[in-house]
Amino acid sequence: MAQCRWRPSPEPQATTSKSGTVVTAGSVRVNALRLLASRRLTEAQLWARLKRRGHPEPDIAAAIDQCKRDGFVDDKLFAQLFVDGHLKAVGDVRLVADLVRRGIDREAAQQAVAQAGESQTTRLQRALAKLFRTRPTIGLPSAARALQRLGFPTPAIYRVLRERASRHDGALFLDIGERARYPLSFGLPQTCRK
Repeated sequence: MAQCRWRPSPEPQATTSKSGTVVTAGSVRVNALRLLASRRLTEAQLWARLKRRGHPEPDIAAAIDQCKRDGFVDDKLFAQLFVDGHLKAVGDVRLVADLVRRGIDREAAQQAVAQAGESQTTRLQRALAKLFRTRPTIGLPSAARALQRLGFPTPAIYRVLRERASRHDGALFLDIGERARYPLSFGLPQTCRK
């Protein structure tokens, strides 16, 4: 039976961080793995967090490259999981903007949104249903503005609002302070116009 001998690994090169603590290349990778163990991060987010901790840029680059090689950092997978797991119904434009804000390349973000399991129209209908469920007396102009803030395109919003109005006998509440029903109009009823 052969006996294995423990061989110490060579000493990593040490540098001093802004706070005066000694930082080794191995500790940068350990910090990166600790950050990734708590939540999935993009490459840009991981870079920013390691930089905030005072690690030198060459060591950060080496640690991130190692994490990418090991499969711990994958921006395309992050984008796909973000889009598929997004609970709030928002438009494609807003999803892409959120991914870009998190450090994902714009083309990769657009590709992930295009491959989403739920279409923009389905998300729009879900957002509209929630809007009318939580605020049943909301007027069409206010509903349209609320949906625009969620990142849905204006033509799609008005198409879905018209479909909803036709299913409800063409009568929806309007924002005029009264709780009376008026025919479908994207402004004030004829009697209130000057």
